Amino acid sequence: MAQLTINQCQKCGKILAPGVTKCGKCHTEHSVMPSVVNPLRFSAAEAAEYRSQFEEQVKEFPKDSNALFAMGLTYLGLKNYELADEHFRKAVALTPSNPDVYYYTALSLFHHRSVMNLSKMEMDRIEQWLDTAVKIQPKRKYLILQMILRQGISSMGLNVDTDKLSPAELLQQARITAQEEDELYEIEQHVLITDEKTRALVNSLVSGDKAGNTSIFPETMNAYLNFCEYTREGDGEWSTENIKKLCDEDAREAFFKVLHEPQKPEKLPKPSFALPFFKSLWKGVLAFVAVIVMLIIVQGFLKWGGDKTITAETPQERLEAFKSMAEGRKVYVARYKNEAGKEQAVRGPFLDEKVLSLPDKTKYSWKAPGLKGTFGQILILLPLFLWAILTIKRFIVCSNGRSEVRKKNKANLEYYERAHAAYLDRPSIEDYKLFCSLFAGPNKNSIVNEGDFVEAALRQAHIAEDDIKNGNGKIFFSCYLLDSDDNNDECRDPEITLRQMAVRVCVAMRDSIVFLHGIWETESNVMPVLDQERLLYSQIANFRNIQSYSTLDVVSHSNTVLAEIIYGYGDFPSLFRYQGINPSDEMTYSATRTSDFDEFYNSLIKMHTAYIKS
Repeated sequence: MAQLTINQCQKCGKILAPGVTKCGKCHTEHSVMPSVVNPLRFSAAEAAEYRSQFEEQVKEFPKDSNALFAMGLTYLGLKNYELADEHFRKAVALTPSNPDVYYYTALSLFHHRSVMNLSKMEMDRIEQWLDTAVKIQPKRKYLILQMILRQGISSMGLNVDTDKLSPAELLQQARITAQEEDELYEIEQHVLITDEKTRALVNSLVSGDKAGNTSIFPETMNAYLNFCEYTREGDGEWSTENIKKLCDEDAREAFFKVLHEPQKPEKLPKPSFALPFFKSLWKGVLAFVAVIVMLIIVQGFLKWGGDKTITAETPQERLEAFKSMAEGRKVYVARYKNEAGKEQAVRGPFLDEKVLSLPDKTKYSWKAPGLKGTFGQILILLPLFLWAILTIKRFIVCSNGRSEVRKKNKANLEYYERAHAAYLDRPSIEDYKLFCSLFAGPNKNSIVNEGDFVEAALRQAHIAEDDIKNGNGKIFFSCYLLDSDDNNDECRDPEITLRQMAVRVCVAMRDSIVFLHGIWETESNVMPVLDQERLLYSQIANFRNIQSYSTLDVVSHSNTVLAEIIYGYGDFPSLFRYQGINPSDEMTYSATRTSDFDEFYNSLIKMHTAYIKS
């Protein structure tokens, strides 16, 4: 697979030369973004865009071999072989150690011709380029192209040097070499294989790659049913601009993400302050009870008394009263008013001298030993402090929770608005169906620059359409979107139905029928590699057209059904049809191709009858 790594400016997309960190277009520095591209797979629009950038790159940096190689691949993909060869040769001069440049130079020299149509000089030049590529690194695709070239030379009766590997030896070596993606597809795009022996070698290589794969041909594929009706206006219409958008794989992937109208999200409920309030109230009651209990404990067990007033006639009586009330306490607080009427307090240990010096009618508070001043009060009020801290914490948590819910509701609403805007702006279901039909069709239009599965199928089967025309053969083509469940008669979900298209091509040839079938993932720009089956007319006794089941049974001489050609899809036609009845319609008219099974069936009977008579 012709993948290249190019450096592009992240801001403007301009291609940058290796080692360049400043964009010459937008002058942004250190904004290099490596990208992997395959110029052979460029659409017409992509080829035009990248070609102009590569040309600018080559003018600015004439020795940028990567840009020259990319230019050669771009022109090769467009089948402009002269310009491709010119740029490949320049790239070879700058990077003589890159085997891919030699290989693609050799491939471009075929000019989509068979080996039989090459001159001796062209064969020698292609052989030289391939020999150099194989000597540097014997990749599988190099060996396959060498095999095709040497088998073609041998089929023409020309001698192949004895010191070189034979086509059979190259085939064996290719089978044990690592396979690359699309290697045969690339070769078939630019080399026409008409020789039967060469085709047999390539087919054996393909069948070896698919060893163990089961054929899906006998399985019955029903037609797609009508889609569900959607309320969004426009799903029954189509737009050229939307179809152009769908040419991009990312746009088709995004289409499925917004296929259904999004539901407006419900607001998440915010946590209420009521719950923490009632919890705090309940905890506060418990804290207050705890304080009361502690006071009782202090009062009853620690003998921490309240204020009492002692009235005595003499200091000695006061001292006796103190002693009877103290009951062993060593700490007290005495409060009295002085002559100015101001209240004063005396604290200290229990001493006779100190008590005797106190005035009459003094209020005394007794404290238990070790519990002095503020510390004792804090200890008593500790439950209330803890309650206050937990209450504050509980309300902070609730407030943060409400803030998080607000953020989530805002984010959900913003996401919904974006999704709804994308849903309203997306292509319709009809747009997607029409895109699929254009992708699979002959594409003589400027909307979709891919497709024509019939041509791709013929290339994969190494069948030249001119041979079919000369033999009055026909090619039957059908394609249809797959159902998610063949046994379910209910309306299908487009999200499932639109994702896959079944492709079938049947070819009535002079000596055989060729069946090609596969599944195209509609989100991909890569056409499917079709499974192939061939039945010789010598194996076939007759055909049974069972119209009630829309099938044609291919019957052997022992009355065994060799294969089923399923041509009917109830009331639902193929998504794309060749209109053979209108020669003026260049879009779909073909003297060889048809979507009318009766036309194909009549041709098949004629071809089979002519073969049996001969």
